[in-house]
Amino acid sequence: MSCSNNLKQIGLAAHNYYSNYQNFPHQRYTYYQPPNPDSSDEIGFIGNATPGVKYFNTGKNARDWSFLAILLPYMEQDNIYRLGNIPYNTLLGNSISGGAAVPSVTGNVIKPFLCPSDGGVNVGAIAQADPITAESPDGYSIYTNDLPVALTSYKGMTGTNWGWGNFPNPQPSGCLQVSGNTVDPWVGGNGMFPGHGFRCKRTFGSITDGTSNTLMAGESTFIAGARMGSDWASVAGTGITAAIPPNYTGFKDNKDWPNLYGARSNHTGGVQFAFVDGSVHFISQTIALTVYRNMATINGGEIIDSSAF
Repeated sequence: MSCSNNLKQIGLAAHNYYSNYQNFPHQRYTYYQPPNPDSSDEIGFIGNATPGVKYFNTGKNARDWSFLAILLPYMEQDNIYRLGNIPYNTLLGNSISGGAAVPSVTGNVIKPFLCPSDGGVNVGAIAQADPITAESPDGYSIYTNDLPVALTSYKGMTGTNWGWGNFPNPQPSGCLQVSGNTVDPWVGGNGMFPGHGFRCKRTFGSITDGTSNTLMAGESTFIAGARMGSDWASVAGTGITAAIPPNYTGFKDNKDWPNLYGARSNHTGGVQFAFVDGSVHFISQTIALTVYRNMATINGGEIIDSSAF
């Protein structure tokens, strides 16, 4: 019930954000973008990003803020949001527009982002990656390197397009693509929270499959040493794909990120999800993969039988 309430809070916060901005919160995974450093939605020239070169520039030296970070003021965490000057400063706390540096806030533990049954995040809610190898022995994102970051048990649904592991599923992204890649959810997933969500902000009008049929965010248990993020602050740590079945256990080890980037929980038999309408439902791990994927897209045109969840 505590986990369900946490997801309910995330859903409510997203709706309150919408009331203020007329769109849902969005991810800010960073490619090179046209220079407009004072805007929270245009990344500008950050770190080693070179004008005219389109490649990933993400991590602690980028404004790689997640949708969860953007929701902090709507979850009674406005002090952390303001202290970190989110989303204008980088994860490390530096300004890219000539402003003052601020303390990094990525290590602050946000209790509503932690499921009580997720033992890993409750044993060590803050971890630090190895600055020598750029690996993350404690399960924190390799993209934040040696920056301490606090974990989350909840991640946003990127959609169904996926290009790796045992469940490759190339699909139109529904979001502007830099590279034309239809398998990369960090560029443009076809769900609520693609990595480049700042380029395709979700509105009620864009969710033509219906808010009561569309997944917003779900659980993803912490796995120590996993080579994908589990931190609330960065986009790399806050996404899951429905290409992979819920509670999938076929990954070979904790480095097998192509098969780990799905929804997982320690609840018996399935995973809890917040839907776009704000409701929370338990999704059985035996759900037909096609049905599960249909619930993850915002405008796929599928008909969802509510008895499936």
